Amino acid sequence: MSEPTESIVAKDLPIAAMRNAYGGRKRLHLPRFLDPEFASRLYHHLVQREDWSRIFNTEDCVRELPESGYQAMTAGDKAKLDQAIEARASETFQYRYSTIRLDRESSKSPLGQLVASLASDTVLKMVREVTGFQDISTVDAQATRYSPGDFLTAHDDKIAGMNRRAAYVINLTPKWRIEWGGLLVFHGSDGHVDEALSPCWNALNIFSVPQVHSVSWVNATAGAPRYAVTGWFHGAG
Repeated sequence: MSEPTESIVAKDLPIAAMRNAYGGRKRLHLPRFLDPEFASRLYHHLVQREDWSRIFNTEDCVRELPESGYQAMTAGDKAKLDQAIEARASETFQYRYSTIRLDRESSKSPLGQLVASLASDTVLKMVREVTGFQDISTVDAQATRYSPGDFLTAHDDKIAGMNRRAAYVINLTPKWRIEWGGLLVFHGSDGHVDEALSPCWNALNIFSVPQVHSVSWVNATAGAPRYAVTGWFHGAG
């Protein structure tokens, strides 16, 4: 039986305070977004999943390589692929992390239950009230896993025809240290960091599109992968 929507997102969220906090920089960090018991169950579900794919971009397309396929590569081929990705990162937009696409996810899994909750009238209404985008009508999602060496360079999420109104990140790693990397970094127009957010357990980060941001390199000292569910709330047109 599917988890009821109302038991997934935390009850009694302070909508007015959220709207006021969002209004300045057009972004919001909200701790304790999900019901704690559900968040814990979702985290353990992510850890146990074996259908992750490594995702990265090349000059002309997005590549997804199943984890089993990557592990089957020789050490030399892995090094060659990683070197090519990192070389592009020094010059242009580039990313590398692992993903589970959720467009065909079973509604009975914790991930499917979360997606259904995010797409519910209750949550969409809340997002419209907080962000001010009254035409928000749909949401998409993917599970993400950033391991040591993974990153996402600067971009603003705006793609013509996609009608992205607000991006979101639901962080799902119980323990994270700032020095491990994996920070959601908002870039200032003066070339400095405007704000950097650590992937705190069970916190929602939501922000209007476009805003230039990146995910900093997860380094070798990280004691765990950085798990999250991410996506965009879309307008009608």
